[in-house]
Amino acid sequence: MPLPWIKVHSDLIDHPKALALAHRLGDSRAWSYVVAVWFHLARYNPEGWIRDTEDAQRALEAAARWSGDAGALVSALVEVGFMERKRGRIVAHGWDDHQGAHVEKRARDRERQAAIRRERREEARGDSATTPRRLGAQEERERKGDPEAILGSNENRAPQAAPCAEL
Repeated sequence: MPLPWIKVHSDLIDHPKALALAHRLGDSRAWSYVVAVWFHLARYNPEGWIRDTEDAQRALEAAARWSGDAGALVSALVEVGFMERKRGRIVAHGWDDHQGAHVEKRARDRERQAAIRRERREEARGDSATTPRRLGAQEERERKGDPEAILGSNENRAPQAAPCAEL
């Protein structure tokens, strides 16, 4: 499930890595590629990585609106430390530290919502083996032994015979 937002620190623009990236790419606004890459990861791979394949790298560069040489942006991101190569993946450096709590919360929310949907389906089926049936107010009073509930209120009782008029 995509992340609707990501955490970006206000010092990104003049962070040493962003300055090194700007120098390597010859673009003073190179930090914006970093943000675009993070947005792409948040939307399409919230765990913060892509496969280390040429196609995945080109897709990431396209998402960042990179118009330079193919592979140059990803290489520069790795060289300055915004991304890392690990076990056949290209991973956003520090993603778990910055976005991990958000990713975990989304996973917990997803599990909680799935449990609620499952419980509602079971209740709708009347599956009493897994979900106890909730008692209505009348049944709850009867269970507690309320005589009004057991016998019913005056308006629910059978009508009494009218007294005979005296002659």
